[in-house]
Amino acid sequence: MINSHSEKEIYEGCKRLMGMIVKEFEAWCEWLGVECDKDEMFSISMPNSQIIRELFLSRTNHSGMTSTIEKCKELGLDFGQIIRFSIDIEEEKPSE
Repeated sequence: MINSHSEKEIYEGCKRLMGMIVKEFEAWCEWLGVECDKDEMFSISMPNSQIIRELFLSRTNHSGMTSTIEKCKELGLDFGQIIRFSIDIEEEKPSE
């Protein structure tokens, strides 16, 4: 038997992968010479509910709202939290 990650770790890994895709898109735009001002930068927002439903419930009999809310609770996630993936012009500064 091969050990695997927990569902919470899979969720966090998914967010990291989505962030990596955005960074690759940024590099590709840079390679193309595409310059955008701050208002035109690529950004996509996705609620936890959508991520959880797709990762864990999409092809089950438990893909409705109630099951999605319960799965978010099970993983310690806020059902309504919006996760934003974007190309930022300015680097985020660590909080002091």
